[in-house]
Amino acid sequence: MPANGTSINPGLSFTSGHSDPVWVRSNPYTSWPRFKKLSEDLETHTVIAGAGVAGISTAYELVKKGVQVVLLEAREVTSGESGRSTGVLGDWLGMKWQDIIKLHGIENARSIHDSHRYAIRRAQEIATELRIECDFTQLPCHISLPDKDDLSKEIEAYSSTVGLGRAAEALDEVGASNSKTFKVNDCVILHPTKYLHAILRYLSDNHSDLFSCYTHTRVKAYKGDGSGVSIEIDGRSCSIKARNFVMAMNVPIRSRTYIMANAYYRTYHIANTIPKAEAPEHITTGLTSILGFTASIASHPDPNLVYLIVTGGRHKTAHVDIEDYELHFAKLKEWIFRNFPTANIEPEFSWSSQIVDSNDNLAFIGREKPGTNIFVITGDSGTGFNYGVIGAKILSDQITGIRNTWENVYDASRKPRSKLSDQEIEKVHLEELIAKSREDRYSTIDIEELPPCAGAVISKDGTQHGMPLAIYKD
Repeated sequence: MPANGTSINPGLSFTSGHSDPVWVRSNPYTSWPRFKKLSEDLETHTVIAGAGVAGISTAYELVKKGVQVVLLEAREVTSGESGRSTGVLGDWLGMKWQDIIKLHGIENARSIHDSHRYAIRRAQEIATELRIECDFTQLPCHISLPDKDDLSKEIEAYSSTVGLGRAAEALDEVGASNSKTFKVNDCVILHPTKYLHAILRYLSDNHSDLFSCYTHTRVKAYKGDGSGVSIEIDGRSCSIKARNFVMAMNVPIRSRTYIMANAYYRTYHIANTIPKAEAPEHITTGLTSILGFTASIASHPDPNLVYLIVTGGRHKTAHVDIEDYELHFAKLKEWIFRNFPTANIEPEFSWSSQIVDSNDNLAFIGREKPGTNIFVITGDSGTGFNYGVIGAKILSDQITGIRNTWENVYDASRKPRSKLSDQEIEKVHLEELIAKSREDRYSTIDIEELPPCAGAVISKDGTQHGMPLAIYKD
C-alpha cells in the first residue's frame, strides 16, 4: 500500500487528502461507481480530462446533445475537490456585487448573476429528471458584510441592479465581528458525490453508445491542430484521437498561463452533529477573510440529527506550518461553540480542500486560445459547483456550434485585471519566493522524509548542480 494512503483510500485514489469529507458517511467509497483503465487506442468526438463536477456535467450536456464523449480520470471519479466541497450552490462569489460591477461592468455583472442562477436551476432540473436522491435542499442564505460597509448599497446592487428585482432583505441579526447581514433566497445544498455518481450511472446505463469513462488514466500530453487533438496517456502505449479536448481540472496541462492568472488557497471544514430541530434553516457566509466562515448542513443517518458543516480559515497554499494545521480546525470548533452551543463540540469529520481563485474572481471557461478545439474550465474561485454547471453549458454550446451569451464574460483566453485585495495574486509573492530560493538553494532532504505542509527545492539528480525541482507535500 502506498505510504500516502490508507487501506480504504490507497494512494489517495478516492479523495485528495488524508482526512475523509463528511459525504463518505452516507456514500462510502465501496459504493462509488468504478470504471476500468484505458488499455487500447481510441478515436472519439470529445475527450474530457477530469471526472469532477465540471467534467461530469460537461459529459452529461454533450451526450444529451448526441455527442460521443470519453471521460478520463487520473484516479477514481470525484476524487478531487468536487468530493471535498460543501455541496453549496448560491449566487454570491466571495466578493461584494458592488465590486463585481466596478470590476466587470454592469452588463457583464448581469450575465454573471444570470449564469449563477442558471447553475442552481440546472442542478435542480437534472436531480429531478434523473430522480437523484442527493438531499437536494433549497434554503435562504444569510450573507455578512463588515460593519463599516454600507449594507443598503450592496442590497441595491444585488436586488435592483444585478438581480433585476430579485429579493434581498436586510436582517436585524448581528453577525461575527459586528457585521451586517442580509438574506437572499433560493440557494441550494446537495450531496455532491451522490449527485455526480448518479449522473455517471445514468450515462453508463442509458448512453453506452455515446459515453465511456476510464479511471486511473492520466493524460500526459496533447497535441492539437486544426482538425483534432492527439492525447497521450501516461505510462501506457495507448493514445486517443479526438476532435475536441476539454481540461476540466484545477490546473490544466501545460498551464503556465493559468498558474500565473490564479491564486491557490487551502480552506478547512468540520462537520459536527446537531439536533435537527436546532439546526440553522439557512446557509451562512461572509464576504471577507475576517467574516469568512460558511455554515451549511448535511443529512445524518439518525433522523433526529444533521451535520453542521463549517468552513473557514483559508490561507495561501503552502503558507502554513505543520504545527498551525490543527489550529485552523480549533478556530472552526470555537466558531461552532459560540454560534451553535447545542452542537456537539467535537467534529465527526475534519478535512481541508483546495481553492483556485482567479485574479478577477471569475472562472476561465472556453477555448484555451481563440479558434482552437482545446477547452478549459478552471479558476472556480470557491464556487466550484456553480462553475462546473456553468462551464458545462458554455462548452457544450461551443462544441456543438451554438453561441453562448456568457462565453465572452468567462473567456478562457482573457487577460484578467488584478483585484489585488486581501486575496492577492501569486505574482505579488514572486520577489519573496525568489529571495527564499536564493537563501535556501537546494535542500538535501529526501522526498519521503518531507513532512506534511512543507516544501523544498531539491536537485533532480541529487547533486549540487542538478536541475532544481520545487516540491510540496500537502
